[in-house]
Amino acid sequence: MKVQQEPSLKLVKQQLASTRYRRACTGLTLLRSAGVSVVAHQRVDSQDEAVVAAAAFDYPVVMKSVSADIAHKSDIGGVRLHLQDAGAVRAAYREILGAAARHAPAACRSPA
Repeated sequence: MKVQQEPSLKLVKQQLASTRYRRACTGLTLLRSAGVSVVAHQRVDSQDEAVVAAAAFDYPVVMKSVSADIAHKSDIGGVRLHLQDAGAVRAAYREILGAAARHAPAACRSPA
């Protein structure tokens, strides 16, 4: 694999100015722009979006909260592994949102 030494300055500025994905995905985007393989990912804002995304990635999938308000997602129950079907994805979405609401209410943006 050929790795670029520096991502473009324009891309870095765009990512740092972006409000979407700011913390969690900026690094992945910058790594990808440098030619490094990164895990496929998609941000979702509803159970339905989560199910569609999971089906597009194929199962099993992993879900985790994306919030600057929660530094250690796994510590609060914000990560779910080995989700095998749409029902598991829906349940994980609700559980992750519930955990975020309990530990960092400001982190919750969309209803379950």
